[in-house]
Amino acid sequence: MVESEPNILMQNWEDDYLIETAIDSPRVWNTLYDEIEIQELKSNRYDEVLKMIKEHYIHDEPIIQSSKMHTDNGSVEEYLYLVRTWMKDTLSTVAVEQKTGNLVGFIVCRFNELNNRDPEFSKDRVYEGIGTELLTNVVMRQLPEYRWFDIDVIAGVFTDKVSQNIAASLGMETLYDFIYSAWTVANNTTGEQDEFFKQIVRDNYSAKVMSMKVSTSPSNHSYA
Repeated sequence: MVESEPNILMQNWEDDYLIETAIDSPRVWNTLYDEIEIQELKSNRYDEVLKMIKEHYIHDEPIIQSSKMHTDNGSVEEYLYLVRTWMKDTLSTVAVEQKTGNLVGFIVCRFNELNNRDPEFSKDRVYEGIGTELLTNVVMRQLPEYRWFDIDVIAGVFTDKVSQNIAASLGMETLYDFIYSAWTVANNTTGEQDEFFKQIVRDNYSAKVMSMKVSTSPSNHSYA
């Protein structure tokens, strides 16, 4: 009688180092263009996401740009603190270049319960191609795994035209459309109402609250 070979897979998993490596390694959801991996966001990449926000996002996002928030260090640091808190939810995802390991995109999502809502909205920055895949990944792959959260709706605030088009292409509908030119503030000198958004960047005329139904649960208790 010939003894069978030992189970190699089981042998590997009995190795403490390999177990720790598997736990620490990010889950890869998909590979885009054969060179960009869509991965779960692990805590060791939080600082990279925050750096990308600080160096790029806050200088490009229409509301932050018009409010000049990016010129106030205290406001920037408070915003980054909030984002770090939001990233701890497991829906946040990153796009990583395979050859270099560099971060090239991200989307920050979080869970909110209807009966215990956090007043702060999750900020998500999406771009065509990579942006579409990041948002698709959340809706089609990640959310279906969270049936026990009774998730019924995914919603987000999309502040520029590119991200709004991406959301609409995936079936998200506009619940509220805030026109930037309608936002006015009182002029301290004249007392008249001045437009808050004095400059429209790249045809970004409004911010939209957009949402869509997801088929993870038949109940109506929460949203992401």
